[in-house]
Amino acid sequence: SIHGKQLVFTGTMQSASRTEMESEARKLGAKIGKSISQKTDYLIVGEKAGASKLKNAEKKSVICLSEADYQQLIASHKT
Repeated sequence: SIHGKQLVFTGTMQSASRTEMESEARKLGAKIGKSISQKTDYLIVGEKAGASKLKNAEKKSVICLSEADYQQLIASHKT
């Protein structure tokens, strides 16, 4: 579940715009950040993702998910 988790989206998303995906994540109880911090739980990585965000996530041990992995994670929570 992503409820109560801090998410950051980066890159170009295929299934929806990043804004739509952030909105959907909020409805599922997630908090959305714009940059990686110690509080970030997941970085959702789309196409052409910024290398600096990926490096920063690695440094801070943030879990990186592809868009497909993220969709699988939230699939069971959609109503």
